[in-house]
Amino acid sequence: MTPVMSGGYVVFELSGPRVLNILKTGTELDLSTPSGGVMRRFHRQEVFLYRWQAENTFRIHTQCRQLEPLSGLLAEHVTGEQNTQDYLSSNT
Repeated sequence: MTPVMSGGYVVFELSGPRVLNILKTGTELDLSTPSGGVMRRFHRQEVFLYRWQAENTFRIHTQCRQLEPLSGLLAEHVTGEQNTQDYLSSNT
């Protein structure tokens, strides 16, 4: 995972068959009900969370200062389920 930062934000892109389960560990997420916005609390951190280009691909935007804690947290949830790189990449 090589983060690219821009405008004070980092973007994590998560994809794979279990991505929704990983996201639900840190926020309430119901894809059957449209949301009025993308702002969420994910494991007590404010993020922008939205589906991106495919059914099982999501992006999380967070402030650069939250890169390390959020990266570690996501890696912990991915580890053991499948290779971390299958689920997680970061860009901005």
